[in-house]
Amino acid sequence: MLGGSDTKCWTEIGVWGDGTCAELPRVSHCRNCEVYAANGRRLLDRPAPAEYIESWTELLAEEKVAVDDETLPYLVFRVGQAWLALPATSLREITEASVIRKVPHRSREILLGLVNVRGELYPCVSLHTLFGEKLNAPLPRTTRFLVVRRAGQDWVFPVDQVDAIHDITEQQTDPLPATLTSVDVNYTHGLFRWGDKTAAIIDENLLFATLGREIA
Repeated sequence: MLGGSDTKCWTEIGVWGDGTCAELPRVSHCRNCEVYAANGRRLLDRPAPAEYIESWTELLAEEKVAVDDETLPYLVFRVGQAWLALPATSLREITEASVIRKVPHRSREILLGLVNVRGELYPCVSLHTLFGEKLNAPLPRTTRFLVVRRAGQDWVFPVDQVDAIHDITEQQTDPLPATLTSVDVNYTHGLFRWGDKTAAIIDENLLFATLGREIA
């Protein structure tokens, strides 16, 4: 471009001006011109204003506060009178209640029997017995079977009612109060409140470890 190094000729005779610059046919656009590039380099090389440096120094010196707002999905359901929340990552499907076939020579109350789900047999276990709740017989119309998987092992849990899958953050959970029963404390590690209801969040590791021992 023609024009001195301090002249913004691109706004006068360049593409952002009247377009009369004699160099335009050669460079086709001011961005390709040596004068335009030289001015850009001077802009980047000039010292930063003192207030600019001070502002960034203060910003970088501020203590970083980590905010964990990760959301995890939980299936909320009812066992007896207790509302419970289980991480939905363990859930394979929810089915209608079906026939539970007793296992010969197995008298443990926690193992109800075997259930056929899509041609596969799964152990059906009683969370009611584990949590000290009453399992109604016959099963209520609202009963659903939860098919869950943990560490490659499949299980079926009869539950009295399924609410929904809720996305829960850590900030939405409360610690267990000391007034809960020992059973609640043993198998849960927090509380989730929605509407006027409260669900105890199941401790997955403890639950499935206990089930493995109980039916071994």
